[in-house]
Amino acid sequence: MLFAQALAQGDEQEALAILEAEVHVHPSKSSSRNRLAKMLIASGKAEEAIGVLAVQEKGDEAEVVAETHRLRGMAEVLSGGRSGLKSLQAAVRTRPWDDVTWQSLAWARKPVAEVGKPNGSA
Repeated sequence: MLFAQALAQGDEQEALAILEAEVHVHPSKSSSRNRLAKMLIASGKAEEAIGVLAVQEKGDEAEVVAETHRLRGMAEVLSGGRSGLKSLQAAVRTRPWDDVTWQSLAWARKPVAEVGKPNGSA
């Protein structure tokens, strides 16, 4: 609730601080880490998001596991890493019926393909 209020007021730093506090209070809650990672990615802090997503709790529901893989993959691609595709593929394998996961994989293929071209040309 506080997070949404901070965002509604346009206070991105406060919203980020609220999510960070939530992760510190509940470090084993993957859904909290995923919310923080989404905010970090949206804020252009993909490297930090990768760190937040480094831990995957055993016993998480498939939806949470797929989201963690998807967010990690997106953050890795945004950070220039080709390994992001592997994380996104793992998300697709976990929830093959999820359109958002497939769209994320399709989105990631373009930047990774461009990085592999000579001189970075498109």
